[in-house]
Amino acid sequence: AVAMLVPTAQAVLTEKLPPYAPTFDQLAVFAAFEERAPQGSVAPVSAALLQHCEEEIYYRTDHHWTTLGAYYGYRAFCETLGIAGKTMEEFEQKTVSNSFYGTSYSSARLFSTQPDRITAFFPKDHAQYTVTYNQSETREGLYWEEYLARRDQYSYFLGGNNPLAVIRSQTENGRRLLILKDSYAQIENGELFLHGMHISPYEQGNIFNVDPLRSRKLLMHKKEIMRLLGKVQTDGLTLVPLKAYFDRDKVKIELALVRGKKLYDKRQAAAEKSAKREIDRALKEKGRY
Repeated sequence: AVAMLVPTAQAVLTEKLPPYAPTFDQLAVFAAFEERAPQGSVAPVSAALLQHCEEEIYYRTDHHWTTLGAYYGYRAFCETLGIAGKTMEEFEQKTVSNSFYGTSYSSARLFSTQPDRITAFFPKDHAQYTVTYNQSETREGLYWEEYLARRDQYSYFLGGNNPLAVIRSQTENGRRLLILKDSYAQIENGELFLHGMHISPYEQGNIFNVDPLRSRKLLMHKKEIMRLLGKVQTDGLTLVPLKAYFDRDKVKIELALVRGKKLYDKRQAAAEKSAKREIDRALKEKGRY
């Protein structure tokens, strides 16, 4: 599982806060959580949003992020899972409302504030989605058009706040989600096997569906397998998959020989990451005054 900790605007757009405005250090809390969580189990959403802080990633009149901010969070999530995800060019962006006032406006009642716009992302490949809410109601699509005519326009997304929303895509080409993260290849008895690669089972299948994490044999010439075996045994390298792709009717895996970090390397990397975070925070604080 991968966690997504999403900061509010006051943690990312600190330069827009009034001088001496009381704030809560969300990023410090997120950093503490990440340090205690298993490695690779937290998507770097805050870092992704900070990189795009000059763009419209938060609404001015609401505490939520915009669809553009959510897109950058989605990209960080995909990166953590080890999947490609869709690029910005693979979506059609459509403004569905120019009259959105959010909860911040409702609380402050600053009548001179201009409304926000709501933009929806539509996949250009016309992928279809069904969403099951609270294990009961199921609807087609991610957007509830009826809310655009109501005061609570933000509920246009997934019908508002729901304890549980399960989203399923309907792929017509039969291809299913494949996750390479944490997988590795190993030579066993002169043959090459891939371990830990997750391939989601066919949703319309039956009890004969195979284990999505089962080991899979890779086809490779014997000479090449022996060459790799020598590298693994003499140089202490590990075989890891970099990507999977279709070549006609076959799936091919691109492998790489890598050397893992030693314990002191991991500690040094963690220390450098922590130091950089403190420097960035200090620079942001300095820029506020």
